[in-house]
Amino acid sequence: MSERRRNYLKTVGALAAGLVVGGAAGYLGGTMRPPVEKTVEKTVEKTVEKTVTATPAPPTVPFPTTAEGLDALLKENREKLLAKLMDAAKASSVDWRQCEGETLHFIIRTATDNEPYMKMGEMFKELAGVTVEMDIMPEVPQREKATLDILEKTGIYELSFVDNMHLPLYVAAEAVEPYEPYIEDPKLTDKDFFKPEDWYEPLWRSANAPPYGEPGMHYYIPNCYHHTLLYYRKDIFQKYGLTTYDIDDFEHLINTASVLNNPPNWYGWVSRGMRGEGMNIFTWQTFLRGYGGNWFDEDWNVIINSPEAVEAMEAYVKVMREYGPPGVEGYDFSATLTTGGEGKTALGLDCDCWSTLLWDPRNAKPEVLGNMYAARVPQGRAGRHAGFFCWAFCLPVGIKTEQKKKAAWLAAQFMHSPLGIAALQAMNLVILPPRPSVWEIPEVKAITPPNDWKIVKDLSQKYDAFYDDRPMIPEWPEVGDITGVALSSALTGERTSKDACDWAAVQIKDVMTKAGYYG
Repeated sequence: MSERRRNYLKTVGALAAGLVVGGAAGYLGGTMRPPVEKTVEKTVEKTVEKTVTATPAPPTVPFPTTAEGLDALLKENREKLLAKLMDAAKASSVDWRQCEGETLHFIIRTATDNEPYMKMGEMFKELAGVTVEMDIMPEVPQREKATLDILEKTGIYELSFVDNMHLPLYVAAEAVEPYEPYIEDPKLTDKDFFKPEDWYEPLWRSANAPPYGEPGMHYYIPNCYHHTLLYYRKDIFQKYGLTTYDIDDFEHLINTASVLNNPPNWYGWVSRGMRGEGMNIFTWQTFLRGYGGNWFDEDWNVIINSPEAVEAMEAYVKVMREYGPPGVEGYDFSATLTTGGEGKTALGLDCDCWSTLLWDPRNAKPEVLGNMYAARVPQGRAGRHAGFFCWAFCLPVGIKTEQKKKAAWLAAQFMHSPLGIAALQAMNLVILPPRPSVWEIPEVKAITPPNDWKIVKDLSQKYDAFYDDRPMIPEWPEVGDITGVALSSALTGERTSKDACDWAAVQIKDVMTKAGYYG
């Protein structure tokens, strides 16, 4: 263990077993401020970008417009990829059956990739003789259950699907294994098959959980690469004579939402209102950081009630309450996606897979199909901030036997090799590869919708998605949920935005004081 981590762990004390991810319970103790290294990236030339980038013209490529046609396209390419994956695994140097007879338990959140993971589990059993059981539940309780299992080191799950924002908490508690010992063991890993260098660099840096991780060590295997994008109905924009210039900054965005608000036919706007650090805060951080706000200054003083933060909350509350659908304060990702697919919104801000899922006729009504396009998030005085997020698999230290740990690594390697990632994403239209090479696989190209989403996503990943848009600290789950409660109270009218931010600042300062930041 490094001296840096020894010092940190001495100061923060024990992690309480009673962490509730959806709430605001304290779980770190200590008397001194931990020696947290500054990981904020000073990329002013990116974040204060003033050039407006128009949406590129989409290529003209035939794409299925019926469920039957899309099913056929996905099936053809899925079967090709699954065959390639199995052939490549069998041709590798790994003895896949070295843990034969073991049973693994995975915990994952309810999502469109559940069926793909179950299929991959069946394939892994055929390949390795290892049974894979999936515990699938909604996102918020999944986070809670996985976190408790990892921190308490109970070993219920051999592989856990985790939010990258929780990784510093796990690593600081020494509750998850680094993957390097497994990657570097030639009996367990074929590097030509797994390609351990083939990750987007920000994701792999995030997997180290700096500054809590040991140098050179990585504590999760990325499943995807997420950030926020802005979405618009192209047909409605054309009807009103609008372009992406009309949503390129916050002022124009809110004005355009007002112009396009046309209930009950459609609303001018939709985004997440459900409270939580991975819910409304994931989308609101685009406003917060764009307006120039943040949770902390460089000395960890709480500034979530700064004028910039209050202004950002006021803007989000305005566009949600005045131009969003009834009940939007309770919307999560699935609700925003449904609203978009039913043709009930002209604009939306959410995860970067909207623009692929809404080219699926099973998710989108005929008037929406082929009309949902993506744009970079709006820019404010502090530039564009699309956030940064990935789901990933980590290896808890509480796993009961070394044989189970090896089996868990073999499963993670199989499913998250380049061909494994490609096969997972070819089973539906959530195409968010964490590996650059996946985009070059012909079968992935064949299932990518022909809108401008890929071009916009590339620009956003390069210029707008920042590692530190939400603070990567062990206290984040609690800090984020407090902020989520504050934002929710403003959305429901329980508090003004100023009162909500002031309340959050007091609560967050208490969390940070207990964690030892102000010794």
